[in-house]
Amino acid sequence: MVVGSESLYLLDEAYESGEYPFKCGDGSGKGIWGPHDQGIVNDVLLRNEKVFELNYKWNYQPVLEFFINGKGWDKWQTDKFYRLGYYSSLISPFPNKNKTAIKNAYGLHLIRAPYPSFFSKIFK
Repeated sequence: MVVGSESLYLLDEAYESGEYPFKCGDGSGKGIWGPHDQGIVNDVLLRNEKVFELNYKWNYQPVLEFFINGKGWDKWQTDKFYRLGYYSSLISPFPNKNKTAIKNAYGLHLIRAPYPSFFSKIFK
C-alpha cells in the first residue's frame, strides 16, 4: 500500500483497530468489508470521509472473485479442471465476464494466482 505521510494516521487507526469487527446478520461471521486487513482499511477510510466509493477496478482480485462467486476455495484448490476452466476462459477468443473484468480493471491483486506472467499477457 502506498500512501502519503499525511495519511499515515489512517493506517495507524486501522492497525490499532485490528480486523474489521462488524459481523453480517446472516451468521457467516464475515464483515461487510470482508476479513483481514482490507476490511478495516476500507472502514477507516469511509468513516474518516477519505473515500466515498470503492470501485473494484482499482484492486480487482480475479482469482479470488472467481472462486468466491463460483464453487468456493475447496473446489479451486482441489480440482485442476475447475482451475483450467477459469484460465481457459481468459484466453478464449470469445468475450466473457472473467476476461472483461480483468480488461476493465486499473490494477490486479493476484491473490491465489500463481502465474502472474499469465495475467500480464491479458492485462493490457
